[in-house]
Amino acid sequence: MNELIALLRQEQDIKEMIEQEKIKQERLEKTYHEQNISIYKNNSFIQDKTHKREQLYQQQTLYQNTYHKFTSKQQQYYKFIILLDLILFIIAPIVATITQFGMTVYIVFALIALLQIPSYYLYLYKENKILNQYNNQEITSNIKEISKELDTIEQKQKTMETEQESFQHVLTQSKKRLSQLNDALKRIEEQKNNIIFSVEYEETILPEEKTYQKKISEF
Repeated sequence: MNELIALLRQEQDIKEMIEQEKIKQERLEKTYHEQNISIYKNNSFIQDKTHKREQLYQQQTLYQNTYHKFTSKQQQYYKFIILLDLILFIIAPIVATITQFGMTVYIVFALIALLQIPSYYLYLYKENKILNQYNNQEITSNIKEISKELDTIEQKQKTMETEQESFQHVLTQSKKRLSQLNDALKRIEEQKNNIIFSVEYEETILPEEKTYQKKISEF
């Protein structure tokens, strides 16, 4: 009887521990799930910001390439205009003296030289139109801002992933402990059944033994 009482107490204690472990496990699973959602959202944020930064890098590269190309072409254009105008002004008087249409040729050469000015400004307008599409300072500022945000969120993400590993480990241990407690509860249930069966068996046999002893004494 004492053994049965001890088992009942153990059973009650284990049931309480199982309930506590279930509550603990529910909290862990809820936290783990919320962390997973946060990690997923952070990953989406990181992907979006990384993609945006790549686009800004491409714009910055295009701007820089266009700017260097523009500067190089501008210098070449200066040299070309100066050289062409120099040749025209040297050749024009000579041609004008050796031909009957000297003045006409001189005027044509002078007009060709003068036409270089509007064509040059037209070229500047086209190149500046490309450059004005992008504000290099603003692009650089946005890249720095996005990089700062990415550094912060990536560091936070690493911390959360480390915490997730810890949660996963604790959750696995909790499930293992819950399984052990349930196994212990089953063993106690079996032991209780064995004790109850033994008591019922003894109660069934005892009356027969008394009847048998009574018959012997009467004989």
